Order: sequence, then structure tokens, then C-alpha cells
Amino acid sequence: MNTMKKLLAIVLAMVMVLSLAACASKPADNTKPSDTKSTDNTTKATDPKTTDAAKTDVTIELWTYPVGNWGNEAEVAKLTDAFTAETGIKVKVEYLAYADGDDKINAALTAGKGLICIPSGNHDMSRLAGMLDQEEMKIAFAFLLSMPGAPFLYYGDEIGMRWIDGLPSKEGSRSYRAGSRTPMQWADDLNDGFSDARPDRLYLPLDPTPAHPTAEAQMAAPNSLWQEVHRLIALRQSCEALQSEAPVAFLYAEPNRYPLVYERTGKTGRVLVACNPGRESQTCPLDRAALGTEIYCHGQSATLEQGLLTAPGESISFFYCEN
Repeated sequence: MNTMKKLLAIVLAMVMVLSLAACASKPADNTKPSDTKSTDNTTKATDPKTTDAAKTDVTIELWTYPVGNWGNEAEVAKLTDAFTAETGIKVKVEYLAYADGDDKINAALTAGKGLICIPSGNHDMSRLAGMLDQEEMKIAFAFLLSMPGAPFLYYGDEIGMRWIDGLPSKEGSRSYRAGSRTPMQWADDLNDGFSDARPDRLYLPLDPTPAHPTAEAQMAAPNSLWQEVHRLIALRQSCEALQSEAPVAFLYAEPNRYPLVYERTGKTGRVLVACNPGRESQTCPLDRAALGTEIYCHGQSATLEQGLLTAPGESISFFYCEN
């Protein structure tokens, strides 16, 4: 197998795991009695290798543009057939037709404007935790998740995974980029719960810091970064004015000055955001009679008196009012 085909095999394996996990989490009344066994509202999927009938239980659908560098469709079919023979999981590949008009179609889906996409990080840059502590990262995520467009959270940023210095280059990553590609830190277990392989067989070394964060610990701590990100995502999903297509207007945004004040306007309401990541309290003029109802705050709340907004140091506040 060449590198691209190996990559496809890995992708198929990853999707298989996600598909099985999704099936296992479905309520029993959504499954076929002949295919599953149910106890106390939990569902146990039948081992796909044990029965022929189970081979039709799960179908993975892969949507992709024409194969191009992957080879031809016959070669891809050989890989997917081999995957099905080994795992009992069927794979259906749908090839999307790419045309010059696709950009117009995508634009039409977003009212002709497209979506800005702000990432928390990616595999080619240092991690947020290399520049900010976890309290500062909460402000950064509140900003990210209150902006329009499609927010992207790079794996591990939600728990504050660090950028690791001095790692060997892998597949052209060089040391700098490799530092953001270390294994996900799931739990206080062998290889942080990422793999049961020998540590020297991992793609890249784990974070050697004794107190490095794990998803398990963050999910158990009520005031952790993970919990804050979870709350912010829930708030964004519940408030239409914070979602992708609601416009944004900057009410105070001056070079080298805080606070940053902006407003998201939805169909039925508006959310005003006052953000001051600096250490000292800052003020700015704001032509409003009132801020509205506070729906989120990290740090101390912003206040408005006689047309002057005050944002305490290291704080971000969201205020909601109806249109």
C-alpha cells in the first residue's frame, strides 16, 4: 500500500469506531430486536464477525470529491471490500461531483456571504495553552464562541493541552508543528488512555509534565476549562443571536485599547459582549441606556453608567435584550 491508501484505511477504521460507538449509545427501542440485546435501556451491538446477518447492521457512508491522488474508483473499492471482509462493516462511498458552480452553491447556503471560521488552533501552530493559562483561555473561548461563522475547536484545546517543545519531526512536521500533534490526553492511565501500545511506539511522545490535563479530570472538576467550554457551547446553541449567521457589529474596537465591545443581532434578540482580557479595568463610551440581562460572565461583570462602560480586568460579559 502506498501512503495515501494507508491513510484511507486509517480513516475507515476511525469512522468504524465512531459508527459503532453511535450505535451502542442508541436507546434499545430504536434498534432491531434480532440484532441487539437490551438491558436497562442500554444497547449492546452484536459482534459483526459472529453472524452473517450482523454484516448489514452498520453501513459507513463516505462523501468525497473524485478520488484524484487516491487512485481510481476500482482501487478504492478493493480497499473498502477488504475492510468489509475483515470487520463485517459495509462501506458506501459517494463521489461528489466537483464543478465550477460549487462555490456558488456553497455561497447560496450561507445567504451569499459564506462563513468566517475562527479556529482555537490547528496542527501547524502552537497551542493556546502555550500562551495563555486556563483562566485566560476561558476568555479566549468565550470570544471564539460568541463570534459569527463556524468556530473550530482543535482537539485537546478544550482541556488546555500544552504545546510540547523539542519533539522529533514526523512526516515533515518539524519540531515546531509536532508540538501540537501529541496524543490526546484522555485519562490518568497508560499513555493517558490514548493507546495500550508501548510508549516508544506512539506516533509522538506524551506531555511529560506531571500535572498535565486530562479529559477525565477536567470533566470531573466543576470549574475546569472543559466545563466552561461546555457551558459556552450550550449557550451558543440555545441563543440564536450567538449562532453562525447572526450579524456582528463592533461598538468599540480601538487599536491597542480594551475593552472590545461588539453586538450580535438575531431575529428576535441581541447579545452585547464586553471583553477585557487585560489585567486592569478599562472603560469606553457606549451610547446605550442599559446593557440588558446578563446571560454569561467570566470574571467580574461589566457595568454601564452615564454612557460609560466599565469592563473589569480579565473579564468577558454577555448581555441579552430583545429586538
